[in-house]
Amino acid sequence: MLWIRVVRTNVVALFVIAHLRECRHVAGALRDRGGQSCPRLMPSAWGRYSATPWDYGVFIGSIGLFFAALFLFCPVPADDLHLRDA
Repeated sequence: MLWIRVVRTNVVALFVIAHLRECRHVAGALRDRGGQSCPRLMPSAWGRYSATPWDYGVFIGSIGLFFAALFLFCPVPADDLHLRDA
């Protein structure tokens, strides 16, 4: 709504938009706290977690994928490697 000039310059409209955004924020915070009022729905109540080899593999693979993308998209120039003859 703020891309319309009439709305941007109207103080009442800005107040209403800000109030609606704040209500959405508060509603989201209350929804997140729903797990505190109903603890049996929290994953920690399901039992003790123990990682499987698959979990470790996915974790190590995600680290490897991060470094592959890092070296692919952020290459080091040859001047910084000091590989040239002096």
